[in-house]
Amino acid sequence: MNFLAAGPRAVSVFLSLDLSIDASRFPGVEQREAAQREAPGALRRAVKFGDAWYPGNNSQTKPLDTAPRLAAGIADVKRMCEAAKRDPASLGITLLVQDVFDWGQHKTQDGSARRMFTGSSADMAADAAALSAIGVSHAALRLGGDTAADCVARIERFGAEVIAKRPA
Repeated sequence: MNFLAAGPRAVSVFLSLDLSIDASRFPGVEQREAAQREAPGALRRAVKFGDAWYPGNNSQTKPLDTAPRLAAGIADVKRMCEAAKRDPASLGITLLVQDVFDWGQHKTQDGSARRMFTGSSADMAADAAALSAIGVSHAALRLGGDTAADCVARIERFGAEVIAKRPA
């Protein structure tokens, strides 16, 4: 699995930016659906037009905040592909981890599990392995930190303690 984050080494170099969508600029699109990549209309568009499904992990209506919950969502999308006569393997699976990755202990919204990409570096590596095992090819992580220097330090630590130690 590739991580979409800026880093000091030549690993996939991207930044995840938090952008708000003003749905009023798009006539005929409900605001609720425009903001939710997990909504039925968004899923249909991903299946019909997309190269990949790119859900966020912390939807209020359909949380995909653990590997098993995301696996169930992926299974739903694959069934939709089959119903639309599309090869499910032709739709990539990515994930936007909308919460900041952090070495502290944090729970999912419902409190039932550890939030992905929190805890120890080993926990984060296990999260990456679990996502890879269910077919996620890329994960975009929100940075964090109060200053640019804090962000860089977090990226460097994540690169050294998580990305560099993943299996080849």
